[in-house]
Amino acid sequence: MSLNDTTSNTGTRLFSVPKLACDGSNWITWKTQVLATLASNKGVMQHLNGLAQQLSKIPVYAPTHIISEDKEEALEKAEKCWDEYHQREVLIWAQVFITIPELLLIEVRKLATAREVWNAVCAKHEKTVLTVKVDMHQQMYKMKCEDDLNICTHLKVLL
Repeated sequence: MSLNDTTSNTGTRLFSVPKLACDGSNWITWKTQVLATLASNKGVMQHLNGLAQQLSKIPVYAPTHIISEDKEEALEKAEKCWDEYHQREVLIWAQVFITIPELLLIEVRKLATAREVWNAVCAKHEKTVLTVKVDMHQQMYKMKCEDDLNICTHLKVLL
């Protein structure tokens, strides 16, 4: 994550996070950096954790319809909440979409919420990380230090 960050006019902060490798080899550092970036923006983590309240639809009135001041204020408040909600969703989508491989982007781009996108990316790579760990453990168990081999040489192979 680069220390060079940009702050938009809406107060959101975007950091430069390295792209996720196609093979997921940098998954742990990528996930940590993206979460740190997103956490620096107010209210965004609620969207990832599924705690963001889904908003009801904003009522639409005919142009000739006359509404009271109270209803107009309520309408403006609802529009502001709707806008803030979508700004947070889009911030997550943007941070994830610009830092994942194109093939993965094609898989997740049609998901409805930022939480669904995040969970799909996590599920794909956390499963892979577990597979890699199991494979590494199997390879390590198969390795034996031959009698005529120096133990230091054997340990270097493991590292």
